[in-house]
Amino acid sequence: MAVPTAGKWRRARTKFVNHQDCPVGRSKLGRNDAMASVEPLAPVRMVVTANSGDSGAVVLHDADRQNSLLAEEFHDQRVPGAALYNLWKASVPAETGDTTLIFDFPNVHVDPGAVVWQVLDMPPGLKLPAHKTDTLDFVIVVSGEIALGVGDREIVVRAGDHIAQLDPIHYWHNQGDEVCRLSVVRVSNLPLPAA
Repeated sequence: MAVPTAGKWRRARTKFVNHQDCPVGRSKLGRNDAMASVEPLAPVRMVVTANSGDSGAVVLHDADRQNSLLAEEFHDQRVPGAALYNLWKASVPAETGDTTLIFDFPNVHVDPGAVVWQVLDMPPGLKLPAHKTDTLDFVIVVSGEIALGVGDREIVVRAGDHIAQLDPIHYWHNQGDEVCRLSVVRVSNLPLPAA
């Protein structure tokens, strides 16, 4: 699988290592419990544009984002090897005249009246445990493939697939042999009425 990096294309490489050396747990990639150790994908490039008032438009930001969290914990469970990039946070409705760039914010929780945009890289073999996000999530599979578990179903989604999640209990499991990159826009839910 080719991935872009700084205007060039490189081939994502997979190498197999002893499972004791692999940080992502058991995989179904080969015999003898071989583990996949994959080179991370290229950093996420973030471009931000806005109106400049009198002269039309301006580029406010154009740079690679560093992963804001090597996601060691997710809903109190360890998920070694995952990388999370925080791309954007805004209020809803958005104030497009406010050109303050907000890149650093809590990684899991979305404040009421807010929307966040994140990218999540999941290495082969990694499973995010069953969880709820308390948000409306729009997910695009950018590269790779991943199993989405909802209820009694497991659906494999691949690069180019789009998912709308209305806050179900779900899990993600990368059963493939390459890093899966998800682009996720999370919109805060209205609070549920008290039971």
